Amino acid sequence: MTTTRIWTRKTVTITAPPVAISNHPDHYNYILYVNYDNITSISKTTATLQVVANPILNKKYSPIATKLYYNLRLLNADLVRYAAWYPYPKIGVAELEPPNYKNKTTSWKFGNELQQIFLDTWNSVVVKQKNNSKRLVITFSTQPAWVFNTTDWSYLNETNKADWKYAGKGVFTETTTKLVADYYGRFASWIINGEFHDEFGSLIGGGPKLGLGRGGVTHWEIFNEPEAEHTLSIEQYNKMYDAIVRNIRERVDPNHTIKFFGLSLLGHNEWDWWNGYLNLSNHEEDVHDAITNGYASFHFYALLSSRTNITTFTEVWSQLNVFLKEVDTIIKIRDELSPSTKLAINEAGVIPPDDNDNSVEESPPIYYNMVAAFYTVLWSHLSTKGIDIVGSSQYCGCPSILKWNISDRQYPGVTMTNWTTGNGNPRYWALKLILESTNHNNDQIVYSNVIESSTTSNSELEEVYIQGRITKKGDRIMIIVNKSYLQQTVLLPSVPSSRIRRENNNKNIVTISSNDDKGTYYYHVSMVDETTHDGPWKEFNLTTSTDGRLLMLNPFAVAVVRVIDSDINGKDRRSFGLLPKLIK
Repeated sequence: MTTTRIWTRKTVTITAPPVAISNHPDHYNYILYVNYDNITSISKTTATLQVVANPILNKKYSPIATKLYYNLRLLNADLVRYAAWYPYPKIGVAELEPPNYKNKTTSWKFGNELQQIFLDTWNSVVVKQKNNSKRLVITFSTQPAWVFNTTDWSYLNETNKADWKYAGKGVFTETTTKLVADYYGRFASWIINGEFHDEFGSLIGGGPKLGLGRGGVTHWEIFNEPEAEHTLSIEQYNKMYDAIVRNIRERVDPNHTIKFFGLSLLGHNEWDWWNGYLNLSNHEEDVHDAITNGYASFHFYALLSSRTNITTFTEVWSQLNVFLKEVDTIIKIRDELSPSTKLAINEAGVIPPDDNDNSVEESPPIYYNMVAAFYTVLWSHLSTKGIDIVGSSQYCGCPSILKWNISDRQYPGVTMTNWTTGNGNPRYWALKLILESTNHNNDQIVYSNVIESSTTSNSELEEVYIQGRITKKGDRIMIIVNKSYLQQTVLLPSVPSSRIRRENNNKNIVTISSNDDKGTYYYHVSMVDETTHDGPWKEFNLTTSTDGRLLMLNPFAVAVVRVIDSDINGKDRRSFGLLPKLIK
């Protein structure tokens, strides 16, 4: 057996250079404040990602595909979205031509590449563990072109070339609803039961037979950006949504265990769609529970004016602030019409200009640090609002790589991985740092604030972000992000005079004052920044003296700072948390 050492991290203790007490403001830009006794909200927001099926994941062409799947497995993310979309119809559509009623034959074909990319993604995410298997949201979002009113259902035979014209062919008719519902019902049956009967009663087998429930199929999304790909109206979408849910349930899910995702909107402020979808009176009664027990999804990409000018990268923050106001309106509509429906932003990222143009210059490495910072701040904000899922998009994209027969660009500015090595870039590592440092369910978010020092030069831009948390395990952490393209130095909060510790297997809760305990505090810092490149975060310790609390943040750095309480013998005590009012 061969053992591969993937990566290691070193931990060192750093003491900041001596500073004069009277001149502290000259040595840091911001003072950070956290009150762990003031719980402002409880997090339930899952941090995750989207995996889009494209040639870089196709083992027929990509020599790094195996490594990409391995690193996806190491990420250990839950509710990962698998999106097989329209530019590659042969890896996303299983019936590319209409049934031949004269010869009673069909074109059903689950090709090797369709199966390989889907099942390799499945096996990388749904790592079966006792009572804790991760879950994949299945999104075969592209409908066969022939289900719409068209005589052109042509498609490219090559799976390494993008067919940007496949979607949008034809128009919706009354027959479209039944055709598309039957198609997805059979597709789901092939995945879940391993077989189905085609339009003429012939048995089509060979499916993976993944089953239902934890460790099997749990979530299914209906379409992707429907208002764009086929310019559907909300009325047309609702009809197809209802019919697909009903068809899948009749064929494979009579107990209604699958959680369905609806909408998956591209645009913003599309209130007709939100009101039309979430209003249960617009749906058949037998599918109301699919909406009330399911998800409504939507997308958010910030846009840049330059691919390479680092000073323009801060354009994302004003767009994020506008988006957060839109989210508030969406929450209000949801709460009024279908309060139990969960909300998922399953595509979140940044798109630089002309990202699929082969003539453009690629963005510098620091760009991916900026997008990592952007996602971290977005996820943190949305955690306070009760959004259920925030998915970083996308796991892997790439430019044209002719030596691998990958001729078309697939949004290299949106990738979380290095398209030459298969390693994670800063976006991957920032997400992994979030996943390893927090728990989406029941983290306590506490009051936090950033205070400018007297020497802060740009008061118009909030250059540093902080969110304090008490994790489900009891760790007290701070998520700190440098939103600027300039280096920032911050003064970490001072250690509180009292804290709460769990003892005796978390059964007894004890409040200890610093005078009663001879232990000491220090800060453990995990940081993704421009110096960590496409590798894991660096780790170091800071002391809690005034000098030691200075933390330097490189441009667009993402840090998780954990407060460690060490007893007199040097043994770490990391369990904190629970509101004082909960102590009995």
